Amino acid sequence: MGVLMATCGLTDITSPPGGCCFLPLRSGMEYLQTLRYIHRDLAARNILVANDSLVKIADFGLTKVLPFDKEYYRLSQPGQSPLFW
Repeated sequence: MGVLMATCGLTDITSPPGGCCFLPLRSGMEYLQTLRYIHRDLAARNILVANDSLVKIADFGLTKVLPFDKEYYRLSQPGQSPLFW
């Protein structure tokens, strides 16, 4: 995150100059958290940037829903995690 913050000229993620896209992205991930979704593949390739204040989180193919009786997600069987190249 340090390189990305330096690229945007940030010293603090809460006060972006010039409308950097961190805050909408953070808001989107917080929204997914309220729905108890675990994205599992959040990466720059899965972020669609419309403008400085609108980003969209994409590629929900690996998303899991956290059961209401759990506070965390744990892999229970081999092969449940994707193989990244």
